Amino acid sequence: MNLLRLAVFALAGVATTVPLAAQGIPRGSRTQTVNNTAPRLMVANPFAFASADSATAVRIGSAARQQMKDLAGKNFNVVEQAQMNDALKQYGYPVDAILSPPLATTLAKNIQARVLVSGTLSRGTGGRATVTARLTGVNDDAGNVVTLSQEPGQSLEDFGKRLAQALGPAVKSLPDAKACVDQQTSKPDKAADAANKAIKTLPNHGLAQFCLAQIAKAQKKPAEAVKHIQAAVKGDPLSLPAWTALGVHYQAVNDTAKTLAAFKQMLRVAPTNQALRERLFKYFLASGHPETAREVADEGLKLDPYNADLYDLKSNACLFLSDFKCAVDALETMYATDST
Repeated sequence: MNLLRLAVFALAGVATTVPLAAQGIPRGSRTQTVNNTAPRLMVANPFAFASADSATAVRIGSAARQQMKDLAGKNFNVVEQAQMNDALKQYGYPVDAILSPPLATTLAKNIQARVLVSGTLSRGTGGRATVTARLTGVNDDAGNVVTLSQEPGQSLEDFGKRLAQALGPAVKSLPDAKACVDQQTSKPDKAADAANKAIKTLPNHGLAQFCLAQIAKAQKKPAEAVKHIQAAVKGDPLSLPAWTALGVHYQAVNDTAKTLAAFKQMLRVAPTNQALRERLFKYFLASGHPETAREVADEGLKLDPYNADLYDLKSNACLFLSDFKCAVDALETMYATDST
């Protein structure tokens, strides 16, 4: 599911979409001084692919945020909704703005949050809400992802609470995973112990497994490193560093099928990363699979037909294939989507 989208706002009961180029939260700015010594954890409202779902996203996010306070305990200080809204207003956003995950990450950094829960909201069977939520440190290479669907007859508030509870093991084990990262170079044995402690709580802990992979790599144990990276992407299929490491490994051992699968996932995670696109397009062409990038875009557009980023990806893919009509059509649709 794509996590680079337009921001959608809920203002006075009306959802307003702002073109991507017009969005912006200044990086590096600060909104307030934090006195609580516990790391701050921000729970963003899930990003709604359809503007009509903005109010739904706010209700789910509010319930998840409230439940997260119980789960965080003393390890984290959950940012209050009022604090988030104060920060949003400083940047010209309405209260309860629905931000894409990249913008939510920028906001989290600017309010000095160390950990973020972000996600996307779509509609599944019977029109019930489905949310893919990701918990990760704002500067971490990997986190943990859960995908849940609203049960029949379940209120949005109960669904939001259940979503937070599903992230409970990730919240509980995050300090140990971070301890691995902090010590992986200076004290690799202690780092591995910390990671394994996190893994006992959550076997496919994205950050802990990725940390163990880095330790194994430094110890010249490539097979062990790959095993841990494979576990990391199971826990966090949205980790670009983990998928990149897998793709590089598969390419090095000439496993074309697995390389293609890894590179396709990298495009799904970061469809607008131009340097990445150019590199992957060249590989697709050289490996005899030039249509792969366009296939990734088309797959995503079937699920999310208003995704401007995927039209951007498709336009670039078509241009690379010298299919100029396809490139122009996708570009025109991208601008039309971006301005509606």
